[in-house]
Order: sequence, then structure tokens, then C-alpha cells
Amino acid sequence: MNASGSTSSGTYNGSLGTNITKFKDYTDASSIVTSINNPVQGVLCPTCSGPYKVAIAMLAWVSTTNNCNDPSSFIYHRDINKNKVSDDLVVLNPAHNDAPSSVTGSAFKNSLPGTSLFYVSRVTIGASDGLKRWNGTTWQKFVNPVWVDSTPPTFKNDVLMDTDYSTTGGGGNIQCNDITVNTGVVVTIEEGGYIEALNTVTTLGTGKIIVKNTGNLVQRCDEKPSTAYIEHKKTTGNKRKWDYVYWGTPIVQNMLSSKPSPFDIGYWRQSGPGGGWRTLTAGDMQVGKGFILRVGNSSPWNDGTPGYPTEWQINGTANNGIFSIPVIQENYATNPTNYNNGALLANPYPCAVDGKKFLEDPNNLNLEGSLFFWTSATQYPGTGAYQDPDYAVWNLTGSTITANGQTPSDGTIPSGQGFL
Repeated sequence: MNASGSTSSGTYNGSLGTNITKFKDYTDASSIVTSINNPVQGVLCPTCSGPYKVAIAMLAWVSTTNNCNDPSSFIYHRDINKNKVSDDLVVLNPAHNDAPSSVTGSAFKNSLPGTSLFYVSRVTIGASDGLKRWNGTTWQKFVNPVWVDSTPPTFKNDVLMDTDYSTTGGGGNIQCNDITVNTGVVVTIEEGGYIEALNTVTTLGTGKIIVKNTGNLVQRCDEKPSTAYIEHKKTTGNKRKWDYVYWGTPIVQNMLSSKPSPFDIGYWRQSGPGGGWRTLTAGDMQVGKGFILRVGNSSPWNDGTPGYPTEWQINGTANNGIFSIPVIQENYATNPTNYNNGALLANPYPCAVDGKKFLEDPNNLNLEGSLFFWTSATQYPGTGAYQDPDYAVWNLTGSTITANGQTPSDGTIPSGQGFL
């Protein structure tokens, strides 16, 4: 934590090493403390469960001329509360009212010799309200040594599923800290339902989580890899021969190995100079990168309008974490007839993603603010180009462009969905 105007944050961060978790580096001391009675206001802690070591220190402005209006006279003292109660506790004292030092003539007194860099507080973040389970009829809480009937879990609870479960049953949707599915147990997230875990989702042995087409398995902790085996069935709208569907993988494994009929050929897209559509192979699969598959000339999809839905049973380990896909721009002025700034991306999670938050993320500000969803509204005649109006477009103003009478997107990016 750094006092306002500190130039020593880099040195300080480097001194913490790899075994210290830096929750936040403050550049304004007022965002940390507003009164002695509220000494930790504004401190942000991680959502992920587990033990953490937290370095606590203050860097104070000190004027060598006793004039705090003269920045040229500032030096920086590491001001750490020295009233350490134990190895596990640090009390940060916000009161810096010491008299000017008679040694340095500074406006504020250094409270500790410079040989001490910081104190470390050991913090454990996790379920504060214990363990709950579904017994097939009601929720129960473990009160050692027995289970007693209780209320549905919250983010303060870990959840153990040792009985089959459905989100449309009496238990409903789930919010929790950790959730563990025991071997042999099937947990089903029905259409429109969800399981949301702040921390980890784990399936043991033959335990599994079935995620229906519009179901959502949400994992909030980006720092830990998923250990959840899912069976996620995606169902498209009606498709005809030669129609394309835009996809993305929600699992760790290569989903192309289970590509269903009637899809025959596929493509991915390279952005930037020399880019364009490229023939898809198994080696081109990447989490967060979109790809497209074509419905082939096979029955019943070749019977014409209105077509038939297609299903894909996607089985594997659910993706979790942050995924980065490079997007390369090409200058329109240097290649006005064939510039390739269209980037084909995909939702990498077994849950829907908020398109607005995606486009407003600081890492995504160069994506030009529009999402293009392919609708296959126009039946392809077999020759020529596919029709650009078949893209339903959603942008940050909330406006939509209906593609040939199709229902436009609301900005939500479904699981397994590829988009430009």
C-alpha cells in the first residue's frame, strides 16, 4: 500500500517476492483509511479460497525541509506499525501524527528503522458458514457429527453432492463457495439454470455435471484450473445443407474429435495482414478462438426449408480461467480491397458471457465495439458468396441490426458460441 505520490512502489513490489499475494497497490492513502475506527476500508481481497500471505506497509511522504508543499524536498519512508501482536496479526495504525524528527528535521517521523521492510499477515479465505448437501429432499448442514436440515447454500458455504441433483428440482439453482460432486453422482443443470461457485468445482471418479443447452456452470475463481467433468449438449436452431454454425470450445479437450453428423468441412479465421479464412484442422483448435462448421449435403438437412436442428454432445473438463487471443489489425489504407480485421473469437466457458462487459474490458478496447453473430438466414444456393446481412450485429450502444428478419442478439454470448 503506497501513500499518494509514492515513486517507490516498484521497489516495494519487487521486495515482496513470489510468496506474497499483493491484493492491491493503492496510490491514494485516503482510499484505504478514512478513520482509526475503520482501518481497512477499501482493501480488496481475492474471491478464491485458500491461505494467503499479505504484506502490509505504508510509504510516507517526508519533507527534508519541513515543507510538505515542496515536492522537490520529498523523500519516502517506509512506515510500518510496530505493534505486532503475533506472527499471525498485523494492526495497521492510520494515525501519522508524530512530531517532526529532531534528527532529520522532517515533517513526519519515521516509525521504524529501515531494516524492516514489512510485516506479513496470514489470511485464510473460504467458506465461513460450513458445509451443506442435498439429501434428495432437502438441504442439510453438517453440524459435527451429524447432518441437520437447513436452508439453501450461499457463497458462504461449501457444497457436497452425494445424491443426484437437478436445478429444476426442489433444490433449485446453486450459489456456493466450493462444490464437489461425489463419484457416481449426476448433477444436472437444466435449461436456463445455473450453478455458480466462487472457488472450485470438482467431480470425483465417475461423478459428472450435465449442462443442458442453455444451462450455466459458472466458476468465479480465475486462478485455479477446473477439475469438473461436464457433459454439455449444444443444440442449434434449424439448419439446412450448406449452412454454417459458429462454434467455440467450452472444454479443455479437443472437441473436434466428437464432431457430429451432418457437419463436413470447417474453417477458422486469421486476422491481420495476409489473413482470411483457413481450412480447419484439429491442430487449429484453441480455447477462446472461434471456428465454423458447414452442414453437409445429407438427409434430412438437404430437404430444404425449414431445416433441422443439430446437436453436439461435448464431453470433457470444463474450461476455467482467463484466456488471451491475439487480434492483429490491418491498415485499411494500405489494403482497401481485402483487409482482414475480422477476428473470429469464441466464448470459452460452459456458461453465457456478458457481451457488454467483454467489450468494455480494458484488455479488449481495440475490438471496435461490435459483435457479429451468424444466423444462416439466407439459404445458400450452392455458388457465390454467403450474404453479409446474415450477421446479426450488437454493439455497445445497445442497438441491433436484424439480419433478414431474424431475431437480433441481446449481447449475450452463449456457451460454445463463436462470433466475429
